Amino acid sequence: MIYDVVPAGSPFAQGDIFQRLPKAEFSMANVVSVVNSVSGPPEFESGTWDALSHDGTALTAMVPVREVSAILITQTCDAAHAEALSFCEIGLFSEVVPGLEGARLDKLVKALTKQGKDDQRWFYLPPNGGWFSERMAVDFRSAFSLDRDELTRFESHRVGRLNNIATEHFREKLSEFFRRYPYDPWYPLGPEEFEAYLRDHPGEEPFPWQ
Repeated sequence: MIYDVVPAGSPFAQGDIFQRLPKAEFSMANVVSVVNSVSGPPEFESGTWDALSHDGTALTAMVPVREVSAILITQTCDAAHAEALSFCEIGLFSEVVPGLEGARLDKLVKALTKQGKDDQRWFYLPPNGGWFSERMAVDFRSAFSLDRDELTRFESHRVGRLNNIATEHFREKLSEFFRRYPYDPWYPLGPEEFEAYLRDHPGEEPFPWQ
């Protein structure tokens, strides 16, 4: 199968798979803030984010939290030092990729190969008889982050890791999702900066503001 066991104490790496992680579901339209009272119990105030936020001052809020499975998308070289680690949620394949529930085997195989290659929004995870009893998929559209140091204390939530071959495919799919549009590195340069850029990159066309 495409998974490896991770020895206890191993550094975090891209492709690590976790279960039972907290994913907050914050609503800007319905915020419940907690106001600590000096002499009594906490008080609560409801409203929109615009109504309750004040000039960047932090507030304490009640936020619904879901328990999810997730895969680490932070690059391995950054995972050892970053303050926060980034994850994408893992869900049932039938929910992440609707329309294939009960499909014939040939249609399913086509979806897992051709559509799995062409559709950058998800990455397929087959069942392994253990922590994944059903077909699952990484949903690149559902991302969140957690504090790395805190996660170290909850290492038992890491259940495995993609093997080397799967990690190569995962890394490619991940990069395709987050870079699906043309990118010209000189676009934010001012006129003088663009002139300097042209000395090493002749032939590049300026944008109207350059």
